[in-house]
Amino acid sequence: MNKQVELLCAHSIIVCSILLALGIFGIAGWLPPVSASLDADAIAELFRADRMRIRIGMTVMGSSAMFYWFFAAAISTQLQRIEGEFHPLSRIQMVAASGTALAIMFLTFLALAMCMRTDIEPSALQLGNDLFWLIFVGLWMPGVAQNLAIGVGILVDPRVGEARIYPRWVAYVNFWVAVLFLPGGYIAFFTTGPFAWSGLLGLWPVAVGFFIWAAVMWWATVRAIRRA
Repeated sequence: MNKQVELLCAHSIIVCSILLALGIFGIAGWLPPVSASLDADAIAELFRADRMRIRIGMTVMGSSAMFYWFFAAAISTQLQRIEGEFHPLSRIQMVAASGTALAIMFLTFLALAMCMRTDIEPSALQLGNDLFWLIFVGLWMPGVAQNLAIGVGILVDPRVGEARIYPRWVAYVNFWVAVLFLPGGYIAFFTTGPFAWSGLLGLWPVAVGFFIWAAVMWWATVRAIRRA
């Protein structure tokens, strides 16, 4: 493969991260995130007052998904170099990344649908808002699967020292980030306090983990491509 194409795919995570953060946190204005304790009337007012901002923000956020696919393809290419002819970990990584990308796109259109009409019942908007944040923060399975596939793939590399495709420490970053994604397993049980999706131990470990992972994997993947 042309190295320039591989590098473009690797650099796509920068565009993805910017669009994701700009869309949901910057334009839509959900920083801090919408509180899990808000009642139906408060949620309805939020969507009615900020309809255009949310529409634009969600459209920007949704566009980040395709760049995530490009980046995942760059990682899969490096994992295939490690695994050789049979590369199950590369395939798992790509499928898991697709789960994340599809979730982002689904959430985009869920939020757009919630903004489309002005006569939606507050209880319906509250349900949609709950679903949005439970998936955005709580869908831990694709991310954990992707991190584990990458981490194991790096560790099974038979090369030694500087000849390795990815440094071994990158595998441990992936394992630790997988742990940071696990709060998604408990946010459905809380609407207030640190364990709610809007609490200190809800969104923030997931968000910090993702952006750390994106920075580390961008650097390591670009390095691997240039050294190939």
